[in-house]
Amino acid sequence: MMSLALALAACAPVATNPPALPGSSRDHAELQAIKVADQEDRKPGPNIDWSKVGQRDRDRLKRVRELVATGELRTAVDFFNAALVCQHGPDVADIRLAHALATISATIDATATSANWLSAASWDRLLMRMGKPQWYGTQFTRAKTADARWELYAIDETAVTDEERKRLGVPTLAEARQRAEKLNQK
Repeated sequence: MMSLALALAACAPVATNPPALPGSSRDHAELQAIKVADQEDRKPGPNIDWSKVGQRDRDRLKRVRELVATGELRTAVDFFNAALVCQHGPDVADIRLAHALATISATIDATATSANWLSAASWDRLLMRMGKPQWYGTQFTRAKTADARWELYAIDETAVTDEERKRLGVPTLAEARQRAEKLNQK
């Protein structure tokens, strides 16, 4: 998983300033605002218009890719924010970029549990988009049945251990299965 992140980092334009410490005031303000808007669109509620959210996602993704291409990401928070937006992209390439950016964020700040979690979640989403079983158990789908119940997307239970999941801030498989059941109780 790390080789893709390192390759992207090696090919990315170099920022004029060195990376700042996590949580620094040098975090990219526009990127923070883009991430906040991305999350606002996903607040739970019955009236989310996904066609409108989809267009806003495409606009945000375009701008994030511009910021990545011009070397604007400097801090662990910047890489995390960019990864979170890319995670919602429609293409496998978007999810690959999300995974690389999340991995870089987690490398810059190994204590950032959200970056570690996003690294695992983006890997799972990438595998899911490629039609393969996920490793960590972060991705859920709705069954194509009359009741449309939530279920844990197919998982390769031998790929990683629950200890590895916990290390990355990901629930155990038993906890993930319980989450699916709670989703169905709403």
